[in-house]
Amino acid sequence: MPSTSSKLKALQKKSVEKGHWQVVAAISALMADESSLDARINLIGAMQEVGLLSNSLEPWWKEWRSDDQTTAEWAGRCLDRLKSVDTDYWALTGLLGLPLEAATGALAARNYHLLGIRFATTYKDGRWLIATFCLQRPSPMSKVAAPIIEVGWSEGVVTEASRWRAVILSEQSEVAGNLFGKGSGTYYLRAKLPYGCWRIAEDVFELREDWMVPKSETPLADYPVL
Repeated sequence: MPSTSSKLKALQKKSVEKGHWQVVAAISALMADESSLDARINLIGAMQEVGLLSNSLEPWWKEWRSDDQTTAEWAGRCLDRLKSVDTDYWALTGLLGLPLEAATGALAARNYHLLGIRFATTYKDGRWLIATFCLQRPSPMSKVAAPIIEVGWSEGVVTEASRWRAVILSEQSEVAGNLFGKGSGTYYLRAKLPYGCWRIAEDVFELREDWMVPKSETPLADYPVL
């Protein structure tokens, strides 16, 4: 079984040949301290950003997120980085491939409110669910939610993740714990499997009632009301 160092060197060589300089830089930083959790997260982020697919990422996921403890530490570190930094795409990407319960457990431990759950569907990807969380929950007096983390999943695995610095709602309502509304958000980041990388300074934000899925019908039925 090749050592981590030898696998990193092999990946570095391939990355140089392909011109994947983000990956080359991330490997160099990791090889300086192979135990660094941040450097490991950065390498996964760089690999996803250049378009490498799950079959390239999965061996590293298995090595660095090998049990409940290391998986929880990984998820928590990604969220801690995302709490105050608007441009940390690599931390967002670190949520991909996690078991859903690891991601939502880390969100609950950090007092993220669950605003609602919706479905999405495409011809190619089928149907999946997306949950929207925030630290500062909007109210009738303050229509601001910030920051927002969205986690999408299929078959119990996180397949997409998004982060907004803040969303300002021009209209909002709430039914059975689900928030509905429309507005705009700033500093939007999105990462998706099998590939996909988005960075948008400002975009429309919308949660429609006809998209919503009852919490009780999802794996988040027991997510705490904060």
